[in-house]
Amino acid sequence: MRQLLLLLFWLAQPAAWAQAAPASLVNEVNANRDWTADLATCPADLLPTTHAHEYRSDVRQQCESAQSQAACLAACKAGEAEHCYWLGNAVQSASDNEKAADVLFQRACRLGIPSGCTNRATRMMPTSKDFPKAASCPARTFERTCAAKDTWGCAMRGLILSRDKSDPRNKERALEALKKACQFGEADAACRAATSLRKELQR
Repeated sequence: MRQLLLLLFWLAQPAAWAQAAPASLVNEVNANRDWTADLATCPADLLPTTHAHEYRSDVRQQCESAQSQAACLAACKAGEAEHCYWLGNAVQSASDNEKAADVLFQRACRLGIPSGCTNRATRMMPTSKDFPKAASCPARTFERTCAAKDTWGCAMRGLILSRDKSDPRNKERALEALKKACQFGEADAACRAATSLRKELQR
């Protein structure tokens, strides 16, 4: 099970070609008191009812390039949710600073990016053998993001439900969530991870 969790988490990470964010940018993110204060709130309680689903490749490229990440951060400050999300991915993949990634994903979540909430909640998962229950903050977040059609949210929701034995209905709930992880096709990395877990549950 631990290996499967690591696989799911690894597959949820962005590609490693994002360039390292300048230290000054990371420090600026961490110094924003309003943003860092949000870390105390469960992502499930921040996601608005209106969600953003479409992503722009030009925004991703801007936020992955060290030369234009300052402009990406400026857009994030101005309330552009997608800029916060892709900058969080860049910081996560190319920086040792974990807090800045958490802050940016939480900011993206608040501004309406379900994947930002999913990434933040995934990073809240315990690394010990103690697995979160279905009523935990990560589980509640994955339930909301899955409902918002975030495939990784569905995959992670299925994972948590599959390990929570407190309710005999959780296995069927897990299988349903894992099925939703494939709503955009089998080529989706979330679908591949969910399919692996579904096979394990159906043995």
